[in-house]
Formats: sequence, C-alpha cells, structure tokens
Amino acid sequence: MKQNQDKAADVQAAMSSVKEGLAGGVPLFTTKNWDDVSKLMAQHLLQVYTGAQSAKESLTTIQQQGARGQ
Repeated sequence: MKQNQDKAADVQAAMSSVKEGLAGGVPLFTTKNWDDVSKLMAQHLLQVYTGAQSAKESLTTIQQQGARGQ
C-alpha cells in the first residue's frame, strides 16, 4: 500500500494519542442495571424534551423503575 506522505504525520500523531490513552486509561465501572437505566433515561428524558413530563417526574420514574431492575 502506498503511503500518503501528507497524512503520515497525522497518522503518527493519532497513534501516539491512542498509545498514551491506553497506557493511562482507567476502566469505566457501572452498576448491574446501567443498561436498563440508560434505556429508561432515553425513553423518559425524551418526554421532558417534548414537554410531556417534567424533569422531576421523569427522574423519579427512572429511579423507581431502575431500582426494581436491580
């Protein structure tokens, strides 16, 4: 494969960034029900965005339903 000399420096810089990130990276730990809570947030916060429900109501619902899923 022919190297594009104009992009070689960009690729090297990107590779250096990836290597640095992997060397000092910290894993993201989540709760057992994080996927369920994430889906509930997407569902209920859309209702907040459209004005169908208040943020307080939506977050209360998410907390209650998320707790049941644990």
